[in-house]
Amino acid sequence: MARCKFRTEDGWECPLEAEPGENYCYWHKKEDGKRPTKEQLEVLKKEKIRGVYLRKVNLQGADLQGAFLFGTDLQGANLIGANLRRAQLKKANLGMANLRRAQLERANLGMANLQGAKLGKAHLQGANLWKANFQGAYLDKANLQEANLNEANLKGTNFEEANLQGANLNRTNLKEAKFEIAQLQGAKLWGANLQGANLRRAQLEGAKFGMANLQGAKLEKANIQGTNFWRANLEGVNLEKAHLEGANLENVNLKGTVLVKANLREANLKNSHIEGAYLNEANLEGVNLEKAHLEGANLLGINLSGTNLQGAHLEGANLAGAKSDGKTDFYFTYLDYSNLSFSLVDEAKTLRNAFFDSKTEINEIVADLLRKKNSKTVVLDATKIKKDHPGVYEFLRREGFLKYGTIILDEILFDGILFFDREKKCFINHSRDNCIKIENTHEAEIKEIAENLDKYLLQNPSEGHTEDSKKYKKDLILLLYEASYEVFNMLYYFYIQNGKLDEALEMHRRRSDVRRKILMVKGGWNRVRAIFYDWFILKSLTGYGLNVLKPILFSLIT
Repeated sequence: MARCKFRTEDGWECPLEAEPGENYCYWHKKEDGKRPTKEQLEVLKKEKIRGVYLRKVNLQGADLQGAFLFGTDLQGANLIGANLRRAQLKKANLGMANLRRAQLERANLGMANLQGAKLGKAHLQGANLWKANFQGAYLDKANLQEANLNEANLKGTNFEEANLQGANLNRTNLKEAKFEIAQLQGAKLWGANLQGANLRRAQLEGAKFGMANLQGAKLEKANIQGTNFWRANLEGVNLEKAHLEGANLENVNLKGTVLVKANLREANLKNSHIEGAYLNEANLEGVNLEKAHLEGANLLGINLSGTNLQGAHLEGANLAGAKSDGKTDFYFTYLDYSNLSFSLVDEAKTLRNAFFDSKTEINEIVADLLRKKNSKTVVLDATKIKKDHPGVYEFLRREGFLKYGTIILDEILFDGILFFDREKKCFINHSRDNCIKIENTHEAEIKEIAENLDKYLLQNPSEGHTEDSKKYKKDLILLLYEASYEVFNMLYYFYIQNGKLDEALEMHRRRSDVRRKILMVKGGWNRVRAIFYDWFILKSLTGYGLNVLKPILFSLIT
């Protein structure tokens, strides 16, 4: 009888005889839905036959332990519950195959095609899946402990409730993969692409995400204790209520990240970029934020007990209601344009070493601009921008353009405020003293905002308010000035208690000036008093009691 004519590209020849009247043997004949006998399967296990054709074959529950199936075409095959322990399946085609509950411990699936395959509850402990293509595959509740998935394509793969403890996922493509409630303790994900991946409620303790890309990933309620994110990209990630205790986030990109109510106790965020992140009500006890960038971040009601903020950039951040203690380190921290209203940052003595220019108190700046007519710079309500132009809002948030005012009309400006230059038609970032025109993708939207500025002005009531514009604007200005007065008053007493007399006198002058502005806005006799007594006598003649030469010179002139 004639030999099978099957040949591989590298010169391997099939040693078996061809089927009667055929050019190929049973294993290489391209016939879908074959039904091999037990005897034939035993031959397949013993002989190292390459390139076997078994598309749509039914091998449910078959015993193929240790079988040599190199390059085998098993597309659409039924392998439910099959025993494939230590099987050689390198470069095999298992696309759309059903491998549910299959036993694949220590199997070699390197460079195999498993696109769209079903591997739910499959056993893959210690399996070699190097460079395998799992795109769109289902691995829900599968066991992949210590499996090697290095450089595998796992785009859109379903790993829900799967066990990946200690698995090697270095440099894998996990874009939009689903890991909800999965176990990834101690897994290695260095340089992995996890853009848009779903890791909600996943167990990630001790996992290594160094230099991984997690842009837009979902990590709500995930357990990330002791996880290593060194130099990873977590821009725009949702980490709401996540457990990040002791996590290494040094040099990480966390721009625009949602960390609401997250627990970051004892985490390391040194040199990280956290601009525009939502950190309100998060726990930052004992966190290392040395030289971190938090410009425009929302830290409303944050717990900063024992937090290291040495050299950190908090320009424009919202620290309203923030708490600190004697162990909080504000040494060389930058606080210009930050909102300190109703906070307890004065509990930390190191606040005396922070950089805060009284001319940058955000509430007073906003109130002053709202009082000006035809001002070149206008204040916009970021909530309105977010509603109509979410792309523009997200860009500005990530780049630290947002600033935060105080509590306004029983509502918190959670989405912040933005400054816009009427003449240059661009948004202003006071922290960087620049006017940036948004990238080309948003040019049309910026033009539309510029043409409809009145719609986005902070001074105009938003939807749901019944107050007329004048009353709304007046109440808004008063609340902002009162918040500013509270900040200067807090800092005045803080500097007095800590022996910084020059700074205390400056805060006294600033709070007195704000008090005069409050009286001016209230109008009536308050306005008369503000002009004659507060401005003429207290400010012009005595400099609020700070310049003793003024009354002497005035008496000499008169």
